[in-house]
Amino acid sequence: MTEFTDYEEKLKHMQFYQHDRRATMFEKYIAMKICLKPFPKYPMKIRRYQKSVGIRHRLGIFKGIVGRVLKGKI
Repeated sequence: MTEFTDYEEKLKHMQFYQHDRRATMFEKYIAMKICLKPFPKYPMKIRRYQKSVGIRHRLGIFKGIVGRVLKGKI
């Protein structure tokens, strides 16, 4: 769990744009990190990022990235 604190710090300083639907490399990286964890913990992690950064409008895109990583598309 300690390794996630660095990501959260970085996420806090990132800027999210509501109309930018392209996934940043960093988001893909986070998605991959989440996918490496046991699957039941995944929604909780997403919720934690949502709370810490306030990226409610990006949550759908982010979930899509995680889904694509799980399927091996990225």
